Amino acid sequence: MSGMRTHWGLVPGVKNLGAVYNPMTSTLTVLGDGSTNLVVHGFEFVRDEHFVGGLAFSAMCWVGPALEKSKPFRWSNNFHIAYVHGVINLDALVIYTADNPNGEVVDVKWVGTKPPKPESLTAQAPQTIPTAVDIPRPTILNVMVHDKFEITADSKPSRVTVKFDPVCVVLEEANIVDGKLCWKFQAIRASSTSIYVTYGENTSMIGNKRVWDINIGLRASNGGPISEGKEDDQIVLPSFFQSLQNAVDIVQKQWSDAQLYSVQCNEPSGVISVQCNEPSGVICPAFNAYELNNLLTTFRAGDGGHVTIATIDSWDSWGTPNYSSGSIIGNNHIKWPPAEGGWDVALEDAVLLLQDDTRTPKFFTGCSLNEPQHPQEGPVQPIYTFDMFDGSTWIVGAIDKKVWPGRPARS
Repeated sequence: MSGMRTHWGLVPGVKNLGAVYNPMTSTLTVLGDGSTNLVVHGFEFVRDEHFVGGLAFSAMCWVGPALEKSKPFRWSNNFHIAYVHGVINLDALVIYTADNPNGEVVDVKWVGTKPPKPESLTAQAPQTIPTAVDIPRPTILNVMVHDKFEITADSKPSRVTVKFDPVCVVLEEANIVDGKLCWKFQAIRASSTSIYVTYGENTSMIGNKRVWDINIGLRASNGGPISEGKEDDQIVLPSFFQSLQNAVDIVQKQWSDAQLYSVQCNEPSGVISVQCNEPSGVICPAFNAYELNNLLTTFRAGDGGHVTIATIDSWDSWGTPNYSSGSIIGNNHIKWPPAEGGWDVALEDAVLLLQDDTRTPKFFTGCSLNEPQHPQEGPVQPIYTFDMFDGSTWIVGAIDKKVWPGRPARS
């Protein structure tokens, strides 16, 4: 089971491009801005070393799924380029984007006095970059969240660049083993992504390149082998209710009076509850319940205290519970098991109810489950409050199964 899909590609939705050269520091600054409804991050202008007679750059980034609304972006990169009169053209350069893959000629503004233009140099005409046909067939790796895996490539007498999405994987080690280059990664998010190893100076879409497609699933009770060259393995996960029951059993073995206080599936907000957090770093949206795979549950227990327990890998792997003396107030405890409280809407069901409602955005960054003492709408019941990617919140009742808006979206 995989979440979002990301790939390293040309930046979509670029509106403005610019370039400034400072001859005193030999610094060329390339700038871009725009807006897109796609999830984008990791912007980078990549110089095309194969471009003859001038300078050319590919505007690159990690590209993910589509959102409901466009969001603005802006970025810049500096390059150390020594100007030699009559050798390199710094009057203009070419930049490739997703909306202009044949390239756009961008004038270079100079800081200070600009030398006269050599008659022998003119702005190089845009060149079409190779299409995806030029990229080799990828090697497929299937791993689980928190699994460690490695990729290897031949060592060649040229610059070697590895590109990966830090939202999905982290690089832990890079070295040479038996004459081959070896990179060791850890998977951190349920997703599908790619890792690119390029020989030579160009890390855009050109060059001698190897590609690995990494399918990252959530760990099942029976584990999940790393397999190469196959499709996704079938992954059987416990349900949200099964996972919480496991947490209840662990906690009540030590604190028999423990009562589940709430379930929160989002970035920590200071409210003590069960939290389902996405990996730290760049925030990317979730589309299904299983992408919120890091749980932190809180129980009322003891003489005015509370107990917290967190998952290790996913919904079926819990750590050691911790007791604190501080009390928690503000909401009712959640009646458990759900049948005794007259409710049966699990997180998976709440996501479907949310997405079936035509008023709600498609993606969310987390949610919370609690039972307010004085609800703003509907009966006293457990409610799921979803934090949407546009900044709004939407609420799903766990008994009446109604959906209603909470906080409005960011302007």
